[in-house]
Amino acid sequence: MATVTDQERPKVLVPASWIALLALVCAGVIGALYWLGPTWMQVHASLDGAVAPAQNPRMQDVPANQTVAVVQIKDAQLTAMLSLLQRWGFFRSATVTKLKERDPARLIQQSGLQATSLPVDWDQLARLDYPCLLDWKENDGDVRHAVALMRLSATEAVILDPLLGRRVVSRADLPLRVDGDALILWKALPGITVPLRPRKGRDPVVAALQQALHKQGLLRGAVTGLYDAPTRAAVARLQATHGLKATGRFGVRSSMVLSKRVMGAKAPSLKAESGVPLQSSP
Repeated sequence: MATVTDQERPKVLVPASWIALLALVCAGVIGALYWLGPTWMQVHASLDGAVAPAQNPRMQDVPANQTVAVVQIKDAQLTAMLSLLQRWGFFRSATVTKLKERDPARLIQQSGLQATSLPVDWDQLARLDYPCLLDWKENDGDVRHAVALMRLSATEAVILDPLLGRRVVSRADLPLRVDGDALILWKALPGITVPLRPRKGRDPVVAALQQALHKQGLLRGAVTGLYDAPTRAAVARLQATHGLKATGRFGVRSSMVLSKRVMGAKAPSLKAESGVPLQSSP
């Protein structure tokens, strides 16, 4: 029986569009592994219970240069995000075993919090005053992984690094280690949605905003339900007070700072680490 050599085998021409589609699918799979894959860190510790590798035998195999596997990077993102949820008071007694099958986006939704991604601006993050997720690179050439920014002062920052534990770093070093966006969890005030698009006539969302502004001493007019000149002026005062551009338009950043003012000590702050659980749950 005659055989077909490599030279005699028919050549299959693959259209360029198929190659592009394959590349897109591969990129999507890698992205899914990073953000929402189902494999969780195989340890029986609290999601926020990250400690330095020298103190945690389960972390001994983490390479010193953090050239880590995709699963480790994904797990770091999930662990850091859940640490923020615990800072807000949610899932404090949860373990990885209990939550490993849960979708982290659903956990945020279940908590009733908002998740907003903003470009990293250290001064603005300090003014917004919310703990957040950052993409961290320990050394040049390292793969980035998620850490939770828990405190930020004029000179230093405290981060919760799922790979290396709780760390105090110089604020001057942050731009060398962090790039991209910060993911902030925050709580919207009841009845107020953003972006605010006022309706014609009396708008209940505008009325809820006016009531909150009035209680904060910012609105000097009546609660009309209309996005009128006094309301725009009140929003501009809020923005100017918190270092935002005083446009008078109520957007996400304006809602975040107003919520922080209304909630006070009930909202976590970058000025103190109170409420950060660093011990493993029983």
